[in-house]
Amino acid sequence: MVVWWKQQVSTEGKYVLDPLSLVILIAQVLIGGSLAVKYASTDMYVSVAQLIYLSFTGVSLGMFAAFNGGLKFDTSFNIARDWLRLLLIVVLGVISIAAAQTAIAYSLPLIIAASTLDRKLFYLVAGASEEMWFRYFVQTRVELSLGALKIPFWMMYPLVWAAVTSLFVAYHFTVYGALLPGLLAVMAGSIVLSIVYSHTKRVSICQAIHMWVNFLAA
Repeated sequence: MVVWWKQQVSTEGKYVLDPLSLVILIAQVLIGGSLAVKYASTDMYVSVAQLIYLSFTGVSLGMFAAFNGGLKFDTSFNIARDWLRLLLIVVLGVISIAAAQTAIAYSLPLIIAASTLDRKLFYLVAGASEEMWFRYFVQTRVELSLGALKIPFWMMYPLVWAAVTSLFVAYHFTVYGALLPGLLAVMAGSIVLSIVYSHTKRVSICQAIHMWVNFLAA
């Protein structure tokens, strides 16, 4: 299993953006911008939160470029050609997170008083933005830093997943406070997403999983 994993992560793209990343980025800007304008006079929480999420994405891209010598874009990943593999990973990711959250008897609390569709779109943008920061920037930096220390392969990745998940859960204290079932569900979801990112090195796949889960759960 360890040998197989090493072969997989060594042959995948290395921390790259791809065509799906651009599609998600454009969707974030259009949906997030529309929600910010729509609720500017009726619900400042929605408007400000959407602007923060969009800023989150911009800062993540800028920090990644600054710390890693620029952004890397891989055009070899063809959505039309690789759709089955992409769909399989996304479906398995969604099922894993959904199973973990169901087992913990967790349901997403209602935080905004927007319409059902707008609420789903709100969390969809949130999921995409969070993946840009926690997986694309933070996890990339942690993996590269620990890799430079020559830590054994079997030890490095669990440390990476634990570090990123700790930050991810801490960030969600602002949403769930001390609500233990919610934090446990967030932790389980983060571990799944961190494993997917370590395996594929493509944030777009993590974004697709997170966005799908958020859209369905909201």
